[in-house]
Amino acid sequence: MRNDLIRRSSSIGRHMMHVSFKVKYCHKIFQYERVESVCRNIFLQAAKDIGIDIQELGFDKDHVHMIVDIGLRSIPEVAKYLKGRSGYKILKTFPWLKRRYFWNSGLWNPAIYFDSLGNNENRLRNYVKHQGIQMKLDAY
Repeated sequence: MRNDLIRRSSSIGRHMMHVSFKVKYCHKIFQYERVESVCRNIFLQAAKDIGIDIQELGFDKDHVHMIVDIGLRSIPEVAKYLKGRSGYKILKTFPWLKRRYFWNSGLWNPAIYFDSLGNNENRLRNYVKHQGIQMKLDAY
């Protein structure tokens, strides 16, 4: 049996995904280190609360990428929870963001990017880890 499989009460396996969320209107809110830091903590706590495992988390100025084992949950369920929790808490913590950038609307673009890791796991982990750093994916 493979060592990287996760045991759950009624199953064994892994459901590794590369997931990305884009900030609405492409506003570069993660240029503010405090906003990025708070968002990172919210994502990690939210993942813990619903029993998923964010293994890599990388921010660029207007979007976030993550490598996550979603277990037995669905992508829409995970995205709704992570985006809902983070959007609410960030705009509550930083009300000036809502006034300045979002004209009293939500934080996240409604679209979700997701893909299974497949055979590109190391390449995608490096891509996510180095978000915001001027590197090309082809370098990996």
